Amino acid sequence: GVKAFDSHDIQGAASYLQLANRMDSLDALCNYYLGLLAYQQADYSIAKEYFAKARDLDGLRFRAPQQFNEILDELCKKYVYAHLVDTKSAFESYSNNQIIGKELILEHVHPNLKGYAILSDAFYQAMKKAQLFSVSSENEISFAQLLQEMPITPVDSLAGIYRIGKLKNSWPFNEIHAQDSFIVQSVEERLAWEFVNGNVQWPE
Repeated sequence: GVKAFDSHDIQGAASYLQLANRMDSLDALCNYYLGLLAYQQADYSIAKEYFAKARDLDGLRFRAPQQFNEILDELCKKYVYAHLVDTKSAFESYSNNQIIGKELILEHVHPNLKGYAILSDAFYQAMKKAQLFSVSSENEISFAQLLQEMPITPVDSLAGIYRIGKLKNSWPFNEIHAQDSFIVQSVEERLAWEFVNGNVQWPE
């Protein structure tokens, strides 16, 4: 089924993968590829279900399964001073077809800069809604301003790119691209590269 998918044989891939899923519905990779097939056919609600199931069945648990979200929701309803911050819905609202992917997540888990902005805004709005503080409108910034004015230096951004590159060059990602394929020329690039490789500390 995967070979058929990689060869762009959509009909063959669907036939093989659906047969495999009937034989064993608990295979994460099969569910992931069924999600990709559904997404290609613009059946986004079905794709989302398959992707969620693939995540929950993943043998290497980078991400918490859906049951964790359900437990958190129950606890926040039970305890009056526990407040649920629905970051999942926030991320979905900024994602193509409500499916969280590469536009907000660097690999399996960590958000990119826009993702972190969404995360921080979700917490801010939840705390405000819970009346944990009050703030005048003239002292607030909009989400668009947050994205525009986020205090991230070029060195920090480059360090993030280099670090994720190193991460994806090892198990379980094993993406084939040499770490030395990064262009390191400017002062910022050199500092970031030295920082990520432990040759200089951030304060320096």
